[in-house]
Amino acid sequence: MESCERFVGEVEEVAAEAQGQRRPIRVGAGELVIREVLVRWLGSQRKEAAAISWVIRNLTSGQIQRELAAEHLDVGLASGLAETDMVRVKELASYGMKLVLPEKGKPDKSGWQRLAAARVVVLEGDGGFRRFLADCEREHGVKFNIGAECTSYPQAVDLAEAAGWAVFVPELWWRRCKEWAARTQPLPGLDEYRHTLQLGWNKRVSKRRPEVERLVRELGRERK
Repeated sequence: MESCERFVGEVEEVAAEAQGQRRPIRVGAGELVIREVLVRWLGSQRKEAAAISWVIRNLTSGQIQRELAAEHLDVGLASGLAETDMVRVKELASYGMKLVLPEKGKPDKSGWQRLAAARVVVLEGDGGFRRFLADCEREHGVKFNIGAECTSYPQAVDLAEAAGWAVFVPELWWRRCKEWAARTQPLPGLDEYRHTLQLGWNKRVSKRRPEVERLVRELGRERK
């Protein structure tokens, strides 16, 4: 079935090119990466980006992996991607997490104990960071006061700001919001957790489409 879909896609590409048209570049990423990485990159490449049509999809890492393999995506930005016969992967950036306190909150030396009282917003699911937090609960003998679970970090931050709660924020976003530094709670051992942002692409697609190959090359330079 997938091979048939790929064949149809290739035929559509050829037909579009014959008519002087270009298929859009399809990019998959999570909401935060779209906002903080992809949109900013497109803004810095305004002239070049304007010459191409884009389809940008908000997807999970698992969805991106499958869509790249099936050639439903051309490029993906996510963590936890795996290289396969068809999918190529390159590491772009490594980043940690920060705990941002409510607007009037002040950091102190209580460490993880701060989370026994302060309500905190986290992402839903049993991802790597949630497992890390569970280990920290056991190690430091504290039960976190989780106020809400959200499906994306932008949602979590919006809710935390509105409700006056604390929230865990990825460093790649935290670094761009200078006002958060003054209300970031130090947590021993938090720096041990690292996320790796990866660039994924389908090698068949990049060979067929020079514009996708160029995009992969340009994004691959955006290492942090």
